[in-house]
Amino acid sequence: MPHKDKVTEGLTRQATDVLNALLESEHTQDFEYVFKNETGKTWFQTEDGYFFGLAEGGAKKYTKLIHDVLDRWKNLLSLKYATNQIDELLEKSLSNIVIESSGTLPATLRGADIDGVRNRVLNMVADFDRESAKDWTVYLPLSGIELTGISGDSLKIGCACLKYMNKVEMDALFGKIDSIIFLEPPAKAVASKGRSHKFVRERVDTLKETVCAVYLIKAESERAIEIAEERTQDVLDLLSYFTSFKYSRSYKGAVRLQGELARDKRTTLLLSPTTDAFHIANRLTGEYMPVQFTKEDIKDMKRLGIFEVSAIIESGRPNKFQKTVLAAIHWFAASRRQETPEIEFVNLVTCLENCLTPDDDYSSIRASIAEGCALLLTADLEPRRQLRNAVLDIYGIRSKIVHSGQSITSEKNKLCLAYLRVIARDLLLVLIKQIDDFKSKEDLLKWLTEQKLAPKSNAIR
Repeated sequence: MPHKDKVTEGLTRQATDVLNALLESEHTQDFEYVFKNETGKTWFQTEDGYFFGLAEGGAKKYTKLIHDVLDRWKNLLSLKYATNQIDELLEKSLSNIVIESSGTLPATLRGADIDGVRNRVLNMVADFDRESAKDWTVYLPLSGIELTGISGDSLKIGCACLKYMNKVEMDALFGKIDSIIFLEPPAKAVASKGRSHKFVRERVDTLKETVCAVYLIKAESERAIEIAEERTQDVLDLLSYFTSFKYSRSYKGAVRLQGELARDKRTTLLLSPTTDAFHIANRLTGEYMPVQFTKEDIKDMKRLGIFEVSAIIESGRPNKFQKTVLAAIHWFAASRRQETPEIEFVNLVTCLENCLTPDDDYSSIRASIAEGCALLLTADLEPRRQLRNAVLDIYGIRSKIVHSGQSITSEKNKLCLAYLRVIARDLLLVLIKQIDDFKSKEDLLKWLTEQKLAPKSNAIR
């Protein structure tokens, strides 16, 4: 049996099992009952207004059917698209069964019903094959970023080409869209195509003078968007780490997906009943400063190892240690997105834990992190001792934040947070420089253990 026929038969059996479970389940024509009662069931509606409530056992089969579809098509279909297609198949099949039953539902599917399901599955498989094989150039707009004086107005990071959408780029986009919309249109469809063209141009015009992350992706359209957004998060994390060297923490700038930056104006009014005075304070809120990337930044990125990490992201095949570093960069970037200092503090400690915490349950996490930072970031005994003690203090503050709700309000704690930012940033810098020297975090921890007995000349820095 050809592979496609095997897939069709397998999915037909699974869909038939779900439909049999639906026939055994509660069904009603009472619309209000379905939507006003918490039944804990998944409901399917037929064309005649019948509602079938899938109970737990059938729901598991239904969920497995969706997951198996996503696996068979190698996650090139979005969950939303696959679910909608499967729901349509089940509801059309149920509608046909209800019509054919003449008022008395069968206990299980009959032969003719199964043949109908098979034909619908065959069409669904063809749709999945066609949609998952589509090639897309995805333009995902970003906010808060400027490519100042960079050659070609573009920057390659990870799998993305960050491209400034100047007039040349926009004219090229509109040319492609025009050729698609007006490809030999029938005479009677010209007016409707004109309205569609106007709407599309208005929407695409919002990309003008933005920076887009551009990808070539083969997948169903909704899944292509998801893939682009997932890949862009790695790019944004890496850029956020780099900007920690370029800007102070107080700089109100950040790079996000378009629509994720909260920018506004806040007006605060003060009235004094005792002095007949008032005061108005206007303040910009959110991330409102642009993050600029220049030719000089490209040199700094090379020096800091940003493009080495970018190549690992682009490969899509990081080893265990590289995954550890990428996860640590993610936690560091998450800390940069926080306005609440306590959450930032915990994110930064998590960044350290991600790199330096043993997997066994017998080692002291505090000691492992403190000693690891001391060995990696300093070479002499006294600086190592001081850094170790500082990290122990930092971990103590972290525990009080998490377990006792302590706030970062005292000057001492604020200074610890500022120091923690530097420690986490510099730890990542050291690990990025050594990203090809270890295969896993366990190799790094083994090396650190050896350094406790080794002369200081063996230190990384």
